[in-house]
Amino acid sequence: MTRPFRRVAPLLGAALAPALLAVATPAHAQAAAAATCEVDQNKPGSLAQAVFTITRMQASADTAVRNKSMRDVIGKVSADPKAAKENPVGTAFTLAQAYTLLAQDVRLANNATAADLGLPGAGPVDLLKLVDSTAKVVEEAKPGCKEATLGIRQIAWRNVINQALTSLNEQKLDSAQYYAGRAAIVVPESPFSSHVLGTVALTKKQYQDAEKHFGSVLALVGSDTTMKDLKAAAEQNIQAARFGKVEADASSGNFDALLAEPAKYGDMALTQAGVSASRANNHEAAAKLFAAALEQNRYQRDALNNLAATYLSLKQYEPMLPIAQRLLEIDPANPDNPLFVAIAYQGIANASKNPAQKKSLTDSLLKYNRLSNELPVKVTFSEFTRGDAKTTLAVNVENLAKTAAPAAPARAGAKPAAAAAAGPKTVNLQVEFLDATGQVVDTQTVSVGPVAPGATGNAKLESAKGGVKSFRYKLQG
Repeated sequence: MTRPFRRVAPLLGAALAPALLAVATPAHAQAAAAATCEVDQNKPGSLAQAVFTITRMQASADTAVRNKSMRDVIGKVSADPKAAKENPVGTAFTLAQAYTLLAQDVRLANNATAADLGLPGAGPVDLLKLVDSTAKVVEEAKPGCKEATLGIRQIAWRNVINQALTSLNEQKLDSAQYYAGRAAIVVPESPFSSHVLGTVALTKKQYQDAEKHFGSVLALVGSDTTMKDLKAAAEQNIQAARFGKVEADASSGNFDALLAEPAKYGDMALTQAGVSASRANNHEAAAKLFAAALEQNRYQRDALNNLAATYLSLKQYEPMLPIAQRLLEIDPANPDNPLFVAIAYQGIANASKNPAQKKSLTDSLLKYNRLSNELPVKVTFSEFTRGDAKTTLAVNVENLAKTAAPAAPARAGAKPAAAAAAGPKTVNLQVEFLDATGQVVDTQTVSVGPVAPGATGNAKLESAKGGVKSFRYKLQG
């Protein structure tokens, strides 16, 4: 029996399209900030004047006018010796507001000089670090002001992170990486920088870094349902990074590295590594990789199928038998699967020296060979996409009937009547979605058909239950 190895397709998450990000502090947060953040910006007089100018310039669309006004504010407040001495928190809060308005100019946010900021000297100054350091002075002195300073930080962050997303969309990877790192200076808790950095690393085939960055995305998103698309992309890209690492090691024949820490890669990536090992004729490593995948996901169809095929290649029929039986348990209406069981029994029977055992094994191989030949339909699956929020399964049912059984002869000695054409068939399947241990997470019933003889019908199921890792089915009726 020659059986092709099933390749597990990786899930590739595309970069999010650049968009103007919503960075305004929510209304409830603004109310909380107003109630708990009390910073005196009325003294000395330089602060009060600065606040008036900042308030007036916040809505200005004239970048040149706004930048000049902020330079004047920063210069006057910084030059007032009373400000930092008498009111350090108010001074830091005011300077943070002025710095962040300047940082809306992406050029200044990333390449400013002291003169650009109204400060003495002509050397380079990191404007985003000034926003961060002045905001921290306020946050440490007034913990209740963190919502207010987050709003300040986000104003400086918004255009920089959008520049990172735009560069990413344009495949300007070095620029995207640079701007994402810069944006993280002022809002390190935002998952968008990690998303950009992870996508850049994945594109550059830096798989370990990619997995780290996308892991950070998941940690930063947490349970925030407004970022479900970002979370889904991170989950897919972690899988893509793992597949990439596996394929890189597999292409170099470094299967030992994968087997050293199989838990790092997940059952899908290990299954794909096993396929690569099989194609390299390293069946021993392939068997270990498929077995490692099954330790993580007991009923993973592709791992079961490929491990049974690998044992067949190695002529190891005894370990093949329980794997083939488990495959048949979850996938009973594919003629290949009872044939696997039959072949395993045949191999064990051929090696047996016990006549009684040999007969029992031969009876079993005949039973499963007959089952393979007599199945009325063949069930296959063209899609199994699993995720935290939704699992999709695409079912294909082929009607294997060619003609109906001939009618009984009308009288003794008469020739049998010609076989009648077989009719269409409707097939009902009960599908159980399983977790990694084989426990049932969700159960659904699907009807496929009517399907004409020799034709194939299809249907699709979706489960909204979390934790689905595999599935099994039974034919009903």
